[in-house]
Amino acid sequence: MQNTIIACGGGTPCFYDNMKWMNEHGITLFITSSPAEILNRVLPELEKRPLFKNMTGAEILLFIEQKLAERSPFYTQAKFIMQANQLTEASLNDIILYQ
Repeated sequence: MQNTIIACGGGTPCFYDNMKWMNEHGITLFITSSPAEILNRVLPELEKRPLFKNMTGAEILLFIEQKLAERSPFYTQAKFIMQANQLTEASLNDIILYQ
């Protein structure tokens, strides 16, 4: 596939050699957000997230912090790392043109 963006699930880069494979076959971008920003995004859609069904906001925040710490060694292998609040069409074009 060409000119395709694939947004993988949060754990996808952490299994097998997925991150290595993704780096070898395309441009990888780790879009970072603070745990609080992620919490604010998931709170309005809790009914779509059974994992958080019986958790309080504080418990969800702790879970997010733990998952980010656990997955960071994989995520940071991405070719590019960018803050979510700095992501723009222009910055994506810069990344695409960089290769």
